[in-house]
Amino acid sequence: MRADTRPCAYVWWEWQVRPAHLLGPARARAYSHHMAVAASARRQRIGRALVAYVGDQAARRGSGDLALDVWAINPSAQAFYAALGFTPQRMVMIRAAG
Repeated sequence: MRADTRPCAYVWWEWQVRPAHLLGPARARAYSHHMAVAASARRQRIGRALVAYVGDQAARRGSGDLALDVWAINPSAQAFYAALGFTPQRMVMIRAAG
């Protein structure tokens, strides 16, 4: 997506289809691995447009479900996604080596 003439944002997403398993039913969803908007382009509804784009792509494939990753150290991104209706579903914990 562009604002003016410079690239200012991107979203990396994929369509996921998962079969039913012991802990849950089959599901299909759009999964956003990463999204970024340059600081100079924020508050221009670009992030909302990217999320809407991914949501539209999911709907075209038969599911409006969207999932994403957001860093625990990024409360502004967490607030942004919460304002769009996303809720936490699980937490990934990491123990660094060394």
